Amino acid sequence: MLSTPSISLVLWSLAPGPDPDGEQLRLLPLLDPGERARWDRFRDGRDRWSYAAAHALCRLSLSASPAAVGPRAAPEDWRFLEGPHGKPEVDTARSKAQARPFSISHTRGLSACARLDAPPAPGLAVGVDVEGRNRPLEAQGLADRFFHPLEARWLSSLPEEAVLGAFMGLWTLKEAVVKALGTGIQQGLETFHVATTPPRLVEADAPFGERGHWRLEQWNQGENHALALALRAPDPGIVRVVHRTFVGVDSLLAEGEPL
Repeated sequence: MLSTPSISLVLWSLAPGPDPDGEQLRLLPLLDPGERARWDRFRDGRDRWSYAAAHALCRLSLSASPAAVGPRAAPEDWRFLEGPHGKPEVDTARSKAQARPFSISHTRGLSACARLDAPPAPGLAVGVDVEGRNRPLEAQGLADRFFHPLEARWLSSLPEEAVLGAFMGLWTLKEAVVKALGTGIQQGLETFHVATTPPRLVEADAPFGERGHWRLEQWNQGENHALALALRAPDPGIVRVVHRTFVGVDSLLAEGEPL
């Protein structure tokens, strides 16, 4: 399957436009009843927007993926189920369309979805994470408690003003990795070591497999957000990453490709 460089990994990120409340109303018809019920439980409008945007973005992205065989589902027709550790997967029986490995993430002010244009296969996975870069955190203390010892030691060597940004860089990479692995943070963030310059998996326990099967990438999204991507594949170097950013739902829908 991965013997040619034709496979693509498509990463879309979406920031709110000038009318986030109106955008939500346009996105909600794409969500299924369970997603709309969860959206309704958010009290803060910023959280409501990011949740609706992430789940609608996922549906639009999956519908834009080229199907080798069989039908393509409309964005509102996708249905999902949860894996053993809560990772969402396409429910092919109810969606009646080809599954694609995917991952979504959202935080206040940014949502993202990554999908692989290839059928699910052993050893093939993707994880994405977005975080606010300026959250008020006690970064060094959290790293000492939860990160790999070498990551915590590296943070402690930095100037004080650089620690928070470096911590968020590590955090997003580690979250993307465990999401691709499918275990979430139950895996234990201290069980593997990542680096940010360049982004890479340095050391990991057995469940992660060969380090050479992992490819990590990272971006700053404006001044306020960090975004990280983790790809696991037998030959990750041949996968073409296409990263597209959108501001506002109009810019997303105007592209034409998503629909």
